[in-house]
Parts: sequence; C-alpha cells; structure tokens
Amino acid sequence: MELPEEVELVEAAGDTEVNADGQTLQFQPVEEIRPSQRVRWNVTTKAAQQGDVRFRVQVQSQQLRRTTTVEEPTVLFAGEQ
Repeated sequence: MELPEEVELVEAAGDTEVNADGQTLQFQPVEEIRPSQRVRWNVTTKAAQQGDVRFRVQVQSQQLRRTTTVEEPTVLFAGEQ
C-alpha cells in the first residue's frame, strides 16, 4: 500500500504482520483464504495537509497473472486549530 505524502501513518495492524518503510506498507501474505473467510487490516493515518489524494493498494496472488492495483480517492480537509 502506498500512502499519499499528505498523510502520516499512525498505526497499521491486521491478520498478518505489517511492515512500514516510509509511505509504503507491506502486508505479509495470507497462506490461504477459504470461501466466506475474511482477512482484514486496519490502517490509521493522520492528515498532514489538505488535498485531493489517492491511497494505492497493489494485490498479488498465485491465481492472478499480474499485480492488481486499486486506488481510493480521498479528500483531506484542513481541521480547526
């Protein structure tokens, strides 16, 4: 997962270990996901500045021929001081 430069990582945890390197988060693989099974990670960030940003996630799987990329558009607003 690529965090936009406008946010700061507060915490990341989930069903597997999460490693942070700057604005890049790497989630350790899940060995197997069975039908109806869910896996979940929670990523908490804090806005460092306002802006129109994109959170980008890349997913890899043995069943996929190539990496799948998903983007989540988010608008960050300036808070009251």
